[in-house]
Amino acid sequence: MATRFAWALLLVGALAWGGNVLTTDEMPPYSFRDADRQMQGAAYALVTALAARIPEPPMLDIVPWARAVETTRSNPGTLMYPLARTPSRESSYSWVMPLLTDDIVLVSKPSFIADPGKPMRVGVMRGSVIQELLGPQGVMRWDESPDQSTAFRKMVAGRTDAWISTREVAEYIIRSGGGDTTQYRFSSPVARVVLYLAANPAYPAEQAKQWQAAMNAIRQDGTLAAIKARYEKGPLIVAP
Repeated sequence: MATRFAWALLLVGALAWGGNVLTTDEMPPYSFRDADRQMQGAAYALVTALAARIPEPPMLDIVPWARAVETTRSNPGTLMYPLARTPSRESSYSWVMPLLTDDIVLVSKPSFIADPGKPMRVGVMRGSVIQELLGPQGVMRWDESPDQSTAFRKMVAGRTDAWISTREVAEYIIRSGGGDTTQYRFSSPVARVVLYLAANPAYPAEQAKQWQAAMNAIRQDGTLAAIKARYEKGPLIVAP
């Protein structure tokens, strides 16, 4: 309750002075706190570099994902990142600019051999945009888990045949648990997801243009190249 009240005060204060609020949740490896509680990740690095070049920089805050979604949908001065662009979300947001793109892959143990005569049992995080992007799959039978780590553990335990995720998330989950990504089989990309900086549908067009101008600025002064070099082995940074 106290956290919710504090967030409400922050939002009211930001809207009162006419500024914007930029929200995100911890979404490793795109945006997360490291062992020293410092924010890291390609999305965080890119968005904060852009925000620093906005005439009136937005207030930055990390909130639970559901609250970020609710706030962005209901308040014109709010943005959020990184949000996957899907058909069901298209009209609910103003898509300011793409930030990252990542491949959707199947991860399995090397010993797994698919049986053409029956669908694969594929672990997926409940509510994941992957199910929407791929649609009904006759060759896959979804096994939903509350989070990515649980879906991974089910695959390791043999309760599912494979686990579907974005490549960067899958590699992060495996490494964070002390595992070795080379001990698992990664499929060729099944699809690709693009993660955006998104805003309320009523977000002013002139302010959206400021973000585009900020992107041009970090491209010209070398900041974008430096971020890309730092995260060259991570999700692909896309610049509009």
